[in-house]
Amino acid sequence: MSAPAPKSPAPGTLAPGNLVQADNSSTVTLALSSGVFAGGTTTVSAVAVNGLATFSGSSALTVNKTGSYRVTASSATLTTATSASFSVLPA
Repeated sequence: MSAPAPKSPAPGTLAPGNLVQADNSSTVTLALSSGVFAGGTTTVSAVAVNGLATFSGSSALTVNKTGSYRVTASSATLTTATSASFSVLPA
């Protein structure tokens, strides 16, 4: 029996190879394309530690309104990336 294949991309990366471990202090900001996160803001930010920015809080990345969205990740020292479109559907 073989081990399951790793998930791609790995947790903490936007795509394989994008984890910047030497970057210990960049602030990464995620911006929602339209509407607001559940906390009432259009952006959330976190400081990277060992190349990994962790966004926390009960509503940090929660979107409660139905619709189509994209999230853009940006930092002063890293390349900006935008997610594919995703939809929030009614429960």
